[in-house]
Amino acid sequence: MSSLAGNIVSDLFTTGDVSFRSSDGVLFRVDQWRLEFVSDVFPPIRCLPNEVVPLNEDSQTLGILFTFLYPARPIPDIGALSFNDLVKLLNATDKYAFNSAIEISLFHFQKYAQAYPLRVLLLAGTHNHGTLLAAVAPYLVNLKPEVVEVVGFSTKLCTKWIEYRNKWFSTIIASKELLSAHDDQCAIWCDRIRPYLLTRIESPAGPIYRLVKGTNANGQKGLWEIYEDVMEKLKDETARDGHKEKLCCEFELQKWFHHVADELRGIQFPVNFLDDLTWPRYGPVRIVSNKDFDIVHALSCAYHGLMGSGIMGIMGMA
Repeated sequence: MSSLAGNIVSDLFTTGDVSFRSSDGVLFRVDQWRLEFVSDVFPPIRCLPNEVVPLNEDSQTLGILFTFLYPARPIPDIGALSFNDLVKLLNATDKYAFNSAIEISLFHFQKYAQAYPLRVLLLAGTHNHGTLLAAVAPYLVNLKPEVVEVVGFSTKLCTKWIEYRNKWFSTIIASKELLSAHDDQCAIWCDRIRPYLLTRIESPAGPIYRLVKGTNANGQKGLWEIYEDVMEKLKDETARDGHKEKLCCEFELQKWFHHVADELRGIQFPVNFLDDLTWPRYGPVRIVSNKDFDIVHALSCAYHGLMGSGIMGIMGMA
């Protein structure tokens, strides 16, 4: 412990009987009885009036964390935190066993599912959090169930992952089969448009699109972006060849897009809030560190390696 002298005191925490100092030198005076009531980690602390307990967290993290000790106070805007700052907050809530703050922190990671799908997957697995798994599912649907299990999810959620993944792959396979329906009616469609579209929705590494609309962090385009790209290709082909009947190809492309989009929208990860609330926490939750993110990177490399044989290889059917 150290002395109070020379420290900046937080404006929001000035009257408590226990003083904590953040890593950047800000003091937080909080009520001991509140700590003992909210957290199972803090033992009874006996401090002299001029003594300070140093903590490793910065003032922003502690300022939000200690707010949960005072239910009458408004919770700071956690949604405005960057991904890294949100990880710091979650780690602090885990470390000091602020259980209500853990759930609120996890909730806000949903908005980072598209930008950091693998990192959010690790966080979700650490907490066996079904809602977060559902949030990243459209971006990581190629992951085999055994990878999801290794991250830490329960058998129940892994089973739901298998169900979701199988529905998605079935839709992708069916969407490719639909493209041949127009072959007998239009040579341009058969010889140029359909082959080009196939290159846009399938690569040697597996299916390209996972979303109805939008581009994910890996640059993989959504179905709408692919549709627009192929429509431009169709315009170029018809302008060059004077294909007067281009409306037939446009109609076929639109019909295909709307059918597949409706199918994809209908595939929802089967999760409800009970999956998050009923999980028993046996022992302390593992804190997420940079080493953990290195593990995720390794999983990502393995994941892309598994994708090398296309759809059938990813599904374990090759």
